[in-house]
Amino acid sequence: MKNKQEKKLREKIETWLKNNSSLLNKTAFDRKAKMPEGTIQKFVKHNQRINDRRIKSIHRVIKKLGFENDDKKTKNDSVL
Repeated sequence: MKNKQEKKLREKIETWLKNNSSLLNKTAFDRKAKMPEGTIQKFVKHNQRINDRRIKSIHRVIKKLGFENDDKKTKNDSVL
């Protein structure tokens, strides 16, 4: 990735995947993002880098699932 915005997107996606990996069906997520099976698993377990094209694909799936603004707290969010 070339610019700061794309680098920030990569960091955001990688952090999201690490924080939510235990909640994901990784194989189904790979299919939904139209990526080879095992892509998410290899990143989470073996810290294998995900290429730029796949980062964008993962971002589209996260947005479609409604987790785009997951890192932003609102007034109505409660602490568990």
